[in-house]
Amino acid sequence: MGGTFSGIRRSRLENRRNRVHRSTAGILLKVARCLHFGNRFLSPNRSGISEVLWRLNCLGKLPVRDLGPETTTKLVEVPALLRSQRLRRRQKSAKPTQFEKSEKGYAFIGIVALSLLSAVAPKSASATPIDWATWSSNSTGTISGLGITITYSGQMDGISSAGYPSWTPTGTFSGGTVGNPPPSSGHMIQLTGGTTTVDTIVFSAPVVNPVMAIWSLGNSGSAASFNFTASEPFTIQSGGPSAEFGGSAIFVCSGNSLAVCGAEGNGTIQFQGTFSSISWTNPTFENYYGFTIGAPSSATAVPEPASILLIASGLVGVIRLRGRKAAPRG
Repeated sequence: MGGTFSGIRRSRLENRRNRVHRSTAGILLKVARCLHFGNRFLSPNRSGISEVLWRLNCLGKLPVRDLGPETTTKLVEVPALLRSQRLRRRQKSAKPTQFEKSEKGYAFIGIVALSLLSAVAPKSASATPIDWATWSSNSTGTISGLGITITYSGQMDGISSAGYPSWTPTGTFSGGTVGNPPPSSGHMIQLTGGTTTVDTIVFSAPVVNPVMAIWSLGNSGSAASFNFTASEPFTIQSGGPSAEFGGSAIFVCSGNSLAVCGAEGNGTIQFQGTFSSISWTNPTFENYYGFTIGAPSSATAVPEPASILLIASGLVGVIRLRGRKAAPRG
């Protein structure tokens, strides 16, 4: 009798064990045994293809028929998951090649070079301090802050006296990219115009984006002008009345975008580019008007060829590195 009851109990336990075995929890437990928890592998000491085959064989013995379609699909995807895990482990442990090291070196040089270039490049979007010329005669002057000598040739009426004009109000002779007006102690070149003479300023070294301040150009009854050429593009940066004669802002002449006009006009213009000289004509007579010249404090010489080569090599490294990162992996 006792043996009969123990047999029945054993049979019930086996049935219950089979039901649990077929349940999702039981199957997940067997999946864990087939695979691993964390870094501990529960398979025998196998590696490579034999380990993968062992795991697939182990998974193939699971009672998948009692699972829903979603869980079955996940089990079918296990081999692909194993392959992706192995690929990630190999990629993480792989050492960079000599080519990749050189690419990173070029990229580093490029980043440093571009940072230096952006630090020293002239910024035309905001006001910049201007170093203005000091004229010692009607043909010679210096931009002392930049160590540049300037010479002037052409029509003239001498230089102004010390302290004249005042170059005020400040808002007339500074604004836009021009951070400050000329000092009254720097003098100016006086002109009367009315000839076809070409007036020319020559710099002892190339100057980037030079600035010209114009005072009392023309009068209320007759406009006068500075006529430049296509190689001297400019933009008006400021303008308004002068403290000496009032007046108004200079303006681009109607019908000639290469000329700046004024009817008792005052203001500043800036040339775009790098210049060794600037030339113009003053076709209209008026007694008298004047100008002085200056340049941004941070923009003088053209970059050395070696600097250009450094920047170019850095850019090549950056581009090659970005191209390699963007390439699809096999």
